[in-house]
Amino acid sequence: MKQLFYNGKIHPMTMPEAYYDYMIVDGPYIAELGHGMPKLKMPSFDLKGRFVCPGFIDTHMHLLSYGASLTQCQLDDCTSIESLQNKLKQFTDTHAEKWIIGRGWNHDFFKEQRLPTKQDLDSICPDRPVLLRRACEHIAVANSKALEICNIDCNSFVEGGAIDIQNSSPTGILRENALSLITDHMPTPDQDTLVQYLKEAQSKLLSMGITTVHTDDLLFVSISEHLKLIDLMKSISDYPLRIYEQVQLLTPENINLFSNLGLCTGTGNSHFKIGPLKILADGSLGSRTARLSVPYQDDPKTQGISTYTKSELDTLIKSGLDHGFDLAIHAIGDYTNAIALETIEKYSEPNRHRHSIIHSQIMTLPLIQKMASLCVNALVQPVFLEYDMLIVKNRVGESLSQYSYAYKSMKDAGIKLGFGSDCPVESPNPLRSLHYAVTRTRPDGISFNTSEALTLYDALSAFTRDAAYFSHEEHLKGQLKKGYLADFVILSEDPYKTQLRDIKVDQTYIDGTCVYSRF
Repeated sequence: MKQLFYNGKIHPMTMPEAYYDYMIVDGPYIAELGHGMPKLKMPSFDLKGRFVCPGFIDTHMHLLSYGASLTQCQLDDCTSIESLQNKLKQFTDTHAEKWIIGRGWNHDFFKEQRLPTKQDLDSICPDRPVLLRRACEHIAVANSKALEICNIDCNSFVEGGAIDIQNSSPTGILRENALSLITDHMPTPDQDTLVQYLKEAQSKLLSMGITTVHTDDLLFVSISEHLKLIDLMKSISDYPLRIYEQVQLLTPENINLFSNLGLCTGTGNSHFKIGPLKILADGSLGSRTARLSVPYQDDPKTQGISTYTKSELDTLIKSGLDHGFDLAIHAIGDYTNAIALETIEKYSEPNRHRHSIIHSQIMTLPLIQKMASLCVNALVQPVFLEYDMLIVKNRVGESLSQYSYAYKSMKDAGIKLGFGSDCPVESPNPLRSLHYAVTRTRPDGISFNTSEALTLYDALSAFTRDAAYFSHEEHLKGQLKKGYLADFVILSEDPYKTQLRDIKVDQTYIDGTCVYSRF
């Protein structure tokens, strides 16, 4: 059935100054765009002058983790160890689950300016295992009961991870791969719980105008459950949100298994597709586990953590390429970015794949130039700037911070940008990310490298038309054109004329159907 949307400011994202007054949608596709008012009889919707653009595409997040986080102990606003303890107590008093899971704390905001310890948690919850993840999700603190259940002591070790030790005993802080020593012992959610997480996450995302997510979910379940999870996500009913799954397969054996089942980049349909091979190659800036080429300026004892050896990364990348996968490599530190690019250069055939570096945060001009020469693109998260601009210079020094979050330099070099949130690490609200991409300024007036700010059109492109490139779907979505999918969002105000953070999503459409309305 055809529908007419008229009296609007419809921005097709085909060029900066392109606008239409009306759009006709025929089923799941766009049939026509034009000016004025067509003399046609069909169901009509008066846009009342509001702004319409393609639906937002979040190019890197964790859909299941986001859904789960909505049910966990929320620690985002904690400003001290004491406030974390208070939140933990409130949660344990009202939740009877054996494992207490929380997330979102950031010790840089604590008045004590230190990491929480097992003793801090034991004083509140000594009898049930507790695991509280930092906001970045790259380190966590566990209580003594959790360490005991998982047999973690001062002699425990895992490649690509670290356990903080003090006085010959674990402090409770685990970093990078060491988190697996606990998560491998935690119960796997059943299918009904997974569906609940997916639907709760979808509800929130649709309300923010997000119509497609590129998401990394496989490590939410055990390796033996990977294929069941894929089947679940493909078959879940009443689920309009489009999913492009960034598969973190960990070993060449798992890559081979997926490939033998016909699961490689691009397989699937318009609502669920297998995306690139996701490789987590280092940590985060906030936890000082991103791997730098030099010691951290504010902690010279460490350069961060590489989660794979060079040989392991080499083997994994080659295996992914041999089995038809694009690559999406998590690399935050400049050292990791350099190693990732060297390995791609070694094995990848030019123009055969659409590889990307996720985050690409701590860069140098030569790294940006090499990235561009190899046609490797970037999946970045402008919302990270809200916190990271407060710490980046202290963490990595003046020299390395010069080309950090260098979005304009990347774009000028020819690197295509896809925007995302890394949710639940940060809010998935695209309007918040757009604010930081074009202003690079916090509400308190603090700013960072404003010469790297993008125009609003380029920032919107990174959430729409350019984002569609990363899933090989630029011919199908990301723009409002005849024959394209009718995935679009109606905003309360024109983002070219209004403070981005003040704009609301009024309605979200997928396949021409309203899947969210604020009214």
